[in-house]
Amino acid sequence: DMSQRRFRNLRHDLFVEVEWLKKSRWLNTDQLVKRCGRIQQNLINLQRSIDSGRCEFAAMLIVDDEGFLDFHGDLLKWPPDVIPLVVSPGEVVELGLDDGTVEPILDQIESLHDSTCPCSEAPLALDS
Repeated sequence: DMSQRRFRNLRHDLFVEVEWLKKSRWLNTDQLVKRCGRIQQNLINLQRSIDSGRCEFAAMLIVDDEGFLDFHGDLLKWPPDVIPLVVSPGEVVELGLDDGTVEPILDQIESLHDSTCPCSEAPLALDS
């Protein structure tokens, strides 16, 4: 399609990619790890876009419904020029944006992590 080709060939001042780590995935942590693998590849692609001059600035916005990256943020290696933007319940509390309703949810998330995440047996890792 012509409009897609035009978009691909444009030089962007800022390119923001958005990813979503959905709620209710703690029972299937391997899905979250696979998703992080795809996010990692997209981070690499964003850095390549900067390096090639396709965009001047790039950012990755990750909406992390249940704070998976609060526990396993080390799964992602952020390229030096890609701006990290992560929104999670933990970030909401840390930034002082909580109206009192998020703090109890953090306790529930921690309980879910502790009871279901396989990281207690072995560290999580992205597939190579």
